[in-house]
Amino acid sequence: MIAVEAAGAVAGSPSTRSRHGLRTRYEAWALFAVAHLLLSVLSPLASDVTVVYRPWFETWAQHGTLVGIDGPWVYPVLALVPILAAGAVPGAYLLGWVLLVTVLDAAAFAMLLRRSRRAAIWWMVLLIALGPVALTRLDSVTAPIAIAGLLLLAERPAVASTLLTVAAWIKVWPAAAVLAAWTATRSRRLVGLAAAATTAAVVALDAALGGLPHLLSFLPEQSTRGLQIEAPVSTVFLWLGAFGLGHVRTYFDRHLLDVQLVGDGSAAAGEIVTALTAALVVALAVVALRGSRRGSWAGTGRFAHLVLALLLVLITFNKVGSPQYVIWLAAPVVLGLVVDPATFRRTATTVVALALLTQLSSYAAALNLGALPLLGLTARNALYLVLLMGSCRRVLAGTRLGSIGSRPATGSAAVVRA
Repeated sequence: MIAVEAAGAVAGSPSTRSRHGLRTRYEAWALFAVAHLLLSVLSPLASDVTVVYRPWFETWAQHGTLVGIDGPWVYPVLALVPILAAGAVPGAYLLGWVLLVTVLDAAAFAMLLRRSRRAAIWWMVLLIALGPVALTRLDSVTAPIAIAGLLLLAERPAVASTLLTVAAWIKVWPAAAVLAAWTATRSRRLVGLAAAATTAAVVALDAALGGLPHLLSFLPEQSTRGLQIEAPVSTVFLWLGAFGLGHVRTYFDRHLLDVQLVGDGSAAAGEIVTALTAALVVALAVVALRGSRRGSWAGTGRFAHLVLALLLVLITFNKVGSPQYVIWLAAPVVLGLVVDPATFRRTATTVVALALLTQLSSYAAALNLGALPLLGLTARNALYLVLLMGSCRRVLAGTRLGSIGSRPATGSAAVVRA
């Protein structure tokens, strides 16, 4: 089908190609509008924006006190930017947030649509599969920035590194993409300098606002937390608790606003997964450094798998398993669908299934549907592990390389029109 479309585009008249391209772009944008309208209507079901972010904004608006500046905070300091920006719509904070995320998504969608229609459509399908959390978390702000950064890396590494570093100072996870870019590309000097300059600018801004003592407060805030019930490592303890074993109990953490668990060995399990995370990230970085000696991975399927593997390590061995973490995977998967679609089709399908399981298990838990939430979480966390093993295998074994803009004309046409 792809080959037929590509051949038809070559054989057809310029006006036919123009009309066809225009029509498909309109259709893609129509899907974008439908997805964001649907998620906007459902957004009140996801409470973080109104219950967590809005009070932080109101505290600043009414008392002039900023979290992260005047005291410690669970997020990096640039997370204040979207939280304050959403308040630009008077009396409608949730609407302001949704509009902000939609504008960022639209910018990344337009960039992606020029490279691969199929990847752009897949991203919208993923957002719908995940549900309203896809629009109502800080991760929703960083995801389109990370997508733009990865798409630009092969052509403009300094700009890409700047975007990814800015995103990492909103929510830490895009730092994995910066690490991948630094280890696996020949532009590591530009990537490193851009990341360092951006970080220096953030530190200078934070110091000017008087928040320097709390600049890194998010690190201990996150590292000292317990096991959240949705974390993959918690699955074992949830099943033990379901059978009355292991003295497992759950409780609500009023500081971090999530449900955590304790049980026999849960503290040790938290320490083990933290150590595993560090060890696997270092191992993948070493593999990338050695592998890139034979040629840069920028703009290749192997690089996309590297970013995916790093992010899956951060998710699979995390003490937290929040549903919005699925959004992290959008950036490497859309890059993979652009540069190596044949290899990434199965991965893309698996990630959509993972998103559906995440949304369904969340609603099953909210409706107290017996064992269904635990079954859904178990299946979802198993998919995380399957994806991690598959991406690591691709990184270690390598993939068929295909750089953006460096394929033969027929291949490029197929990818762009896919």
